[in-house]
Amino acid sequence: MRTSMEDHEGEDALHAAFQAVLTARPEPPLPSLADAAVAGGRRIRRRRAALAAAGAVAVSAVLVLVGPPWTPADPAPPTMPADTVHPTPPEPEVVEVPVPVEPFEEPEHAEPDPVEE
Repeated sequence: MRTSMEDHEGEDALHAAFQAVLTARPEPPLPSLADAAVAGGRRIRRRRAALAAAGAVAVSAVLVLVGPPWTPADPAPPTMPADTVHPTPPEPEVVEVPVPVEPFEEPEHAEPDPVEE
């Protein structure tokens, strides 16, 4: 079993080793918070621009390989077999409506204007 004196000497040696490591080189300077934020914003904007460009290239490649979706693959209308019978609409029913006849009266006109020759 170890004595407390031996534990203390081991702790002193460990403490001295840590002190030697810490004093061997100076601490690196901490970066400015604003500079880090600006650099992070640039990195995010570059990444978004690269993803947008890659997406545009992918969409254009699909359109080139498959073809634009707005052009029909078969522009000709479908043809029907010759023996197809088209239904004919029924003819409208003719209904005669009696119209009362009144005597025609000639309207009274003024004399026509003489034509200048």
